[in-house]
Amino acid sequence: MTPPEIMLAARHVLILTLVIVSPFLGAGLVVGLAVSLFQAGTRMNDLTLHFVPRLLAVMLVIAVAGAWFGAKMTGFARESAAAMVTTLE
Repeated sequence: MTPPEIMLAARHVLILTLVIVSPFLGAGLVVGLAVSLFQAGTRMNDLTLHFVPRLLAVMLVIAVAGAWFGAKMTGFARESAAAMVTTLE
């Protein structure tokens, strides 16, 4: 592989990583902000109250979009394998 091909593959990996991780981070961010506002409004500081809703939100994202994540990663693996085969020929 030439250096431009390696850079293109690395770029593709980074973009795919951002696309796959974004729903997890977004759900955690939204739930964390909501819990923080609730805690600030009620003046209640409990670490469990902050952790459990985030965990449940991430689990919900996994349950809802797990097949999509798997399809994205499988597609990337197939593209990578096809690129390696064409490079070896």
